[in-house]
Amino acid sequence: MTFPSQARYALIGKETTWATGGSATKDTGLLISDISTPITREVIESSSISSTAVQKITTGIVDPGVNLSGDIQHGRLFEYLIGSVAHDNSDTPDIKHTFTVPTGAASAVMEVGNNLVTDEILTTTGLLAESGELSIALNGNLQLSCNFKGKTPTSSGGTLQIDDCETANWNDSADMTTALDAVTFKQGAKSLSLTKDATATVTASTSKTTTSRDFTSKEFHMWLYIINTAALEKLKSTDCLEIRFGSAAGDYYSWKFDRADLTTGWNKIVDLDTTNATVTGTPSIAACDYTYIGLTAISSATVWSAGDMLMDDLETFAGSSAVLSTLPVFPQVMCDVKLDGTSASEVQEASISITKTLEGAGGIGSNLYQQRHETGIKFEFSAKLGFDDKTFIQLFLGGTGGATTPPTTLDPGGYEFLLQADNTIAAGSGRREIHLQLENCQSPSFDETTSVGGLTFIDITGTGTLKSCFTYDNITEANW
Repeated sequence: MTFPSQARYALIGKETTWATGGSATKDTGLLISDISTPITREVIESSSISSTAVQKITTGIVDPGVNLSGDIQHGRLFEYLIGSVAHDNSDTPDIKHTFTVPTGAASAVMEVGNNLVTDEILTTTGLLAESGELSIALNGNLQLSCNFKGKTPTSSGGTLQIDDCETANWNDSADMTTALDAVTFKQGAKSLSLTKDATATVTASTSKTTTSRDFTSKEFHMWLYIINTAALEKLKSTDCLEIRFGSAAGDYYSWKFDRADLTTGWNKIVDLDTTNATVTGTPSIAACDYTYIGLTAISSATVWSAGDMLMDDLETFAGSSAVLSTLPVFPQVMCDVKLDGTSASEVQEASISITKTLEGAGGIGSNLYQQRHETGIKFEFSAKLGFDDKTFIQLFLGGTGGATTPPTTLDPGGYEFLLQADNTIAAGSGRREIHLQLENCQSPSFDETTSVGGLTFIDITGTGTLKSCFTYDNITEANW
């Protein structure tokens, strides 16, 4: 099956040291429009004399990555693209985050998954930013792209089975009989029939010491089948289904469902976690191995036949839910491009790109990189501007202050390039800002073009060093 884009999510977390992993629970600071998780590996072909065909195919180093882009809301990704971050709360509730280039790069763990009934999760540790670009185009929003390279990719379905319902070894109450059903099932080859076939009590239940699972930050899922409307209407209108999951018969989390919550056919019971559970006793969340299923009829005299109600595939679910920042984006009207302190007019598009040199070291005995380091960082810019006057060509020719002719010195003065966006609100009153500024800029190309019937535009590119990068939002250091 394919997954729709609205089910896709990406979460990020900062590692304490490279490739140690951790919890990916934070949003990326982007309204993501594109995301990919490329994984490459070396493929080695062995040939031999006496044959034209390849004799053996083996593999070597695995190289995982995560690439994402979208409208930027805040600057969390700058910590990975540029380096260390300092948080200034002197204008609370607004927080200023300042980014500088350190000697060692921050690394991340990312979880990219599909938040559906059937999930697929790829968690990658040891992610270092390899490149990124902050950009704005006419009639667009300020965007950021970021490309990572990592160490260890781990794929999971997001689920761990509690019981597969392939064996009739549950402990039934006096009014309940469980038995295998090989006709109607959801997974495997059988399901477990839940039959109320006696009239002593209104509730028929079954329980079992199931596979022990850590329930921390997880959900309980199961399938429940009801054969038809007549069977459904034999259940009590309120609290007709109770599920208990815990560490003992007296220590558990429980959830109840009304008849209106159920339908005929297969019901996928999902989203049962500790936040919406009733807690009885003191369950050990790290070792939950007690499961109870209870069905309550409209009366004690009510019974139903084998196969009328079935359960299958009890599991814990570890997939995360999407986390989207509620911070605003920055449309073009909030953006400004400055060359050496002068705002450029009629900007069509502008960008600052960050490129890092990453060196990885593998080792015999492993198909993963054992170390990966950032050994260089480069800042480049480009812009397409409306022609105004001689200012920008003189900057190109002479750097700071400008010149009418190319400089004769071998070390000409550079100029500054700034790409920023803000909501014009004062710090402390709700300021939101993205600021990335280069200095010592030199340009390898300057092109002024005009077409018949058109306008005159300037295309300029250049390289510089980081002067300043900071953002304003309301994210505290504790929540960063």
